[in-house]
Amino acid sequence: MLSKRYFLISGITNRVGLFFGSFPFKFNISERYVYILAKSIRHGFRRLVIGICYTSYLGIQAYLKEVEGDLAGFNFTVLFTYLGILLCISSFFFLIDAQGYCDTVNFSNTFLSKNMRKWFPNYNPETNLIAKLWDAFYALMNLGALGAVFVSLFHYFLFPESPIYITSHIDTTYFTWKGDLLLFLTSTTFYFFAFGHAIWNGLMHANCVLTYAFYITPFVTQELCIGRLRYRSRAELRQIENLLPVYKSVELLHSITMKTYGAIIVPAQSIFGQVILLCFFMVVRHGSQFIESSNYSLLLILTSLGCCMFTFWSVILRFGGYFYTRSIRTIRSWKLLTLSQAEKKYLGKVRRSCRPLRIGYPGYYKISNLSMLKFWQGVVKGVCRALITIK
Repeated sequence: MLSKRYFLISGITNRVGLFFGSFPFKFNISERYVYILAKSIRHGFRRLVIGICYTSYLGIQAYLKEVEGDLAGFNFTVLFTYLGILLCISSFFFLIDAQGYCDTVNFSNTFLSKNMRKWFPNYNPETNLIAKLWDAFYALMNLGALGAVFVSLFHYFLFPESPIYITSHIDTTYFTWKGDLLLFLTSTTFYFFAFGHAIWNGLMHANCVLTYAFYITPFVTQELCIGRLRYRSRAELRQIENLLPVYKSVELLHSITMKTYGAIIVPAQSIFGQVILLCFFMVVRHGSQFIESSNYSLLLILTSLGCCMFTFWSVILRFGGYFYTRSIRTIRSWKLLTLSQAEKKYLGKVRRSCRPLRIGYPGYYKISNLSMLKFWQGVVKGVCRALITIK
């Protein structure tokens, strides 16, 4: 069961996201469900076209900077080109499968509310310490996202001549103060909404994924696993007449979630890998040049962004492998149930239809225990090969 604080914060997050145009959904706080706004779908496609055009502009800028031999400008624009592609892909999946996203969120909320209320009679989300900590973390995520919007806008104020901004092509030498003011207000408004749109889009994805992982993972790996010493749920949950239907419900929820989010994993891994490879390569190959030219800001951005994205994606891959392994252990633990002969036959037949829960897109890519190590291997090989080729 999710707390009232969580739904209140989700409602605020949703309102801010609608203000920035980050997604076409509205969250009803009182009824606790998500629904589609028809006009927001149309506005979303318009913003997607703007995002594609701006990403194309960044790609052209990267090419021009390479021709000019501007190393810092080239890498900065390539970096934001990849991030723009990731944003466009994310927005595209939001728009074409809007109903699937709503079904995923609503089904998750319903499942969590009913099961937590039924199987955890002593659990009170308003007073539980873990629930309070999760709500506090969720609130900090929102504050951090809001801070990121203003920090990004502050970067534009400081460096309007940066190649990632359109204003770098505008010659203001012959502008009057009115022209300067008009350009400042127009560009500031545009980039305020652009930064907010991008950051809140990522925040909404992060919220859904983290909430799902935070509540579903311990439920599957602990409460449905037989043979543990301590449980927080009622003992009736682990009786055969309840255990199998509940697990099949979780399996259905996971299948719906993967149909919505699984398709994003494949392009996301590719783009994350390219961005991390670019950041680490530039730090290793040209770090001394950045220091000699006192370009510490770009060096700091490349280092921090590469490390953050590397850590973030490694955690996702490790969690996917852990979740899959523990769900296998949960299914195998059902052999420890004390059952009659007829119940054992029933369990043997039904257990074969229960699949381990894997994160990924069915038929294309699924995360396993080795996915994180293969990802690390790819990053190290990519950086080393690039350095050897250039030398």
